[in-house]
Amino acid sequence: MALELAWICLLFLALIFSVGDTPYVNTPDKSRFFDWLSMFPAAAGVLVGLVALWLRLPVKAVDWVFLIVGSAGCAGLVYLCTNGIW
Repeated sequence: MALELAWICLLFLALIFSVGDTPYVNTPDKSRFFDWLSMFPAAAGVLVGLVALWLRLPVKAVDWVFLIVGSAGCAGLVYLCTNGIW
């Protein structure tokens, strides 16, 4: 969670420094760039989930459920970010 908040702050700073003191004009290229940047934490979550599944790290059934639900949630966020919906 802390890494995600740091990533959000970093994205905000990137927006501020890329715009500077001029008004922000939302173009498809700029919007797409920030959509792809915002996808990386969710993609990292999917990757960690896949590694945990491959190594069979969860022990109990509840661990498996939360791992699968978390990985599916991250995969959904990756889909939303890459398609410009989020």
